[in-house]
Amino acid sequence: MPKHKSDKGFRANYPTIQLSDGSEEPTVPTTFAMADTDVVNLLLRVMARRYPRLHDAGLRVGVLMARNPDGPPIKSGGYEVLAHIKPVPLKDRLTKGYDAELLIDWSEYERLRGRQQEALLAHALARLDTVDLTPAEMRAREEDESVTWKTDDLGRPKLKSVPGDWQAGDGFKQVVAEYGSDAIEFELLARCKAKADQAKRAGELGQEV
Repeated sequence: MPKHKSDKGFRANYPTIQLSDGSEEPTVPTTFAMADTDVVNLLLRVMARRYPRLHDAGLRVGVLMARNPDGPPIKSGGYEVLAHIKPVPLKDRLTKGYDAELLIDWSEYERLRGRQQEALLAHALARLDTVDLTPAEMRAREEDESVTWKTDDLGRPKLKSVPGDWQAGDGFKQVVAEYGSDAIEFELLARCKAKADQAKRAGELGQEV
């Protein structure tokens, strides 16, 4: 397999460690590196503009770039994804210094246009939200009354994962090969596209989604 044109630069620009995640990873170990400032600053801008709750809570995100020459470097639920974000457990927040960890497929990220890169980061951040204070906790708070989220023992915001508004489901090559355009995989994709088109039109009209 020919190397990606940025392979040399990737290795030269970042100190790397190599990890393997068992059966879900390709045979060649996936290489991870901390994202550069351009990626991090874009993430911060997206958060400030699109996700004020996360921004106001001072969310810290550790961003790692992943690559593997033999296959997709990142999987979620066993499926290839371009990015994956998750809250960091309390003990790891203490050692890592951030509240959530975002993995990005470096090679695929490089191929995206600038606005697509921004959209990918927005998609990742949409999967996180702060945990709300209960009404009793809201009344009992003694400090900043603008704080509406729970915090952990380190004083960092507690986070929860947010499900997407739709999901395309899994697909099977042998089913599509047998049934062609009648395969249910196409129906599931069509439903997702219809919902995405509806959200796109609402955005263009300035409507709530």
